[in-house]
Amino acid sequence: SRKGSGYGNFAFKGGMRRAHRFAWVLTHGPTFGLQVLHRCDNPPCCNPGHLFLGTVDDNMADRGRKGRAAKGSKHASARLTEAIVATGTKMISSRRCKPVMGRYAQIGRRSPIAILTERQRVRLVRALTPYIDPVAVIAMRYWHPMSVEALDSLRNAGPLDEIVLLPLYPHYSYATTLSSMKEWHRVADRSNWTSSRGAPPERVVESFYNHPLYIRGLAENIGRVLRQFPDSSRIHLIFSAHGLPMSLVEKGDPYPRHIEATVRLTCERGAQQFAGWPRTHLLCYQSRVGPAKWLQPPLTTTIERLAHEGVKEMLVVPISFVTEHIETLHEINIEAREEAKKSGVETFRMMPALGDSPYFIAALKDLVLRAIGLEAASPAITPSPSIPAAATQV
Repeated sequence: SRKGSGYGNFAFKGGMRRAHRFAWVLTHGPTFGLQVLHRCDNPPCCNPGHLFLGTVDDNMADRGRKGRAAKGSKHASARLTEAIVATGTKMISSRRCKPVMGRYAQIGRRSPIAILTERQRVRLVRALTPYIDPVAVIAMRYWHPMSVEALDSLRNAGPLDEIVLLPLYPHYSYATTLSSMKEWHRVADRSNWTSSRGAPPERVVESFYNHPLYIRGLAENIGRVLRQFPDSSRIHLIFSAHGLPMSLVEKGDPYPRHIEATVRLTCERGAQQFAGWPRTHLLCYQSRVGPAKWLQPPLTTTIERLAHEGVKEMLVVPISFVTEHIETLHEINIEAREEAKKSGVETFRMMPALGDSPYFIAALKDLVLRAIGLEAASPAITPSPSIPAAATQV
């Protein structure tokens, strides 16, 4: 802590007085089921969390890892199971690789998620520096930098007081947050870097779907795009969240409840702040993969239905994505836009992701400080000047 910051939190080690040195790990890359990356020579085909190659869940992956430690016939059975899973995922990945490559070609041949997450990391370090001495690393779920690389960076960073795991998933899910935490702990155990073996204490931010600054950031972002409509109160506001298999929901996954709460809070905030806030809003889900039942209703089906009912203006809000990537840039801004135009929608807009916007960074800063027992007075944030939306009119 620096003098004048309002905090006098110092750690003492070996008689040395030094600033509270803290590290956090930004984890990213949505995961819904076991997504085994197809190894190819075209990196855009293999970005983290964007290539859905299977529906095997993390529990099966865990059983496979445990099976490798088994002996005798159990070990042989585990190898057979892994061979079957590997063969299946290879076939699936080979079949999907070319279509996915084509989609990435339309958004610049690679996902921007790594660059955009790095911007968030830099802004967050800057926001935290008045309070602590931060070390920040990024851990992607299925592409570089992976958890093992992030862990190595922290081990080489020198003495640390605490580690905060900060998943960039606002809404907790077994398939994203829990999956990322399990991977981090698996890597930490394998590297012998746990709290019982000398690693710093660990804090986890599990969700922030209802954080006031996160909600305000969403409302501000929507408000900027609403200015592009002659009468924004009459448009349809469509919140689109990443889908989730119903099998996880039935096991108690809180994801849909978190999503619904974010939508409700955002609309309440928006209606208070903007006179032209849309009177009609609805929630749907996207990115379904495979024949299993997923959360309903689908985004494209919803757009088609609304168009057939005579809706001519709509704004799609990617509610569960905090950076742009293929699910927003292609699935919404290209595929859904084309479906809307074909169905007769005259004006289609997509809200840009929060990215490194002031309110979102302020929310992350508050989450980190609270995780380590500090509370910073929320600064007055001046809304950014007019920022052009990421989408254009159909």
